[in-house]
Amino acid sequence: MTSKIKAVIFDYDGVLNDSLDVIRRLYNEFYELGITNKYFETNEEVANFFVGDPHKNLENAGAKLTPELIKYCDGIVSNFIPREDKKVDFYEGIDKMLLSLADDGYRLAVVSNGNKTAIINKLRKYGVESVVELVYGYEDVPKPKPHPIGIQKCLKELNLKPEEALYVGDLEDDIGAAKAAGVKMIATNYGYLSYADNADERLKDADILVDTVDELYESIKNA
Repeated sequence: MTSKIKAVIFDYDGVLNDSLDVIRRLYNEFYELGITNKYFETNEEVANFFVGDPHKNLENAGAKLTPELIKYCDGIVSNFIPREDKKVDFYEGIDKMLLSLADDGYRLAVVSNGNKTAIINKLRKYGVESVVELVYGYEDVPKPKPHPIGIQKCLKELNLKPEEALYVGDLEDDIGAAKAAGVKMIATNYGYLSYADNADERLKDADILVDTVDELYESIKNA
């Protein structure tokens, strides 16, 4: 590895994990419980609606958030996501890419607004848990992305400067978090926003935009 980049920090959903349908069913669960007033018939509808911050998603779907309701929704997520995430897979080639990056000498981590238990279970399923040094989920930070604290905590734990890391995400909030943390950002266009109407516009502020897992690997190597 000749690049000054020493670590790659990944978002989970829409980057590693093909989970948009799980998210659709989660938000329909909120609807069925009377928490929100928006029902999603298709993944395309979710992709055009969804941002990284789960609180914004709930509010945008009609929830009247209070600390008590947030705690109640967090409880729903902590039960729903680990169960349903087992039913979906990594994007094709992700496991091989992670192993190749580790072999190339990169340190790997995950910083996500998602559920930590589900992330660790999926990494274990694909045999890549051992090459991912850190996993930060929604439970591990006081504020979700686009706040940069998750990435900042990861950099501190890895003892790295911002310029020594890349962040890979798939939504505007990922771009915002990466830029606020001072790290270079690669956006994936093969995930959630592949269903959206205006993906290129939504991801225009990323440093690099990739359309495939192979292109992601090459972009990391050339960063």
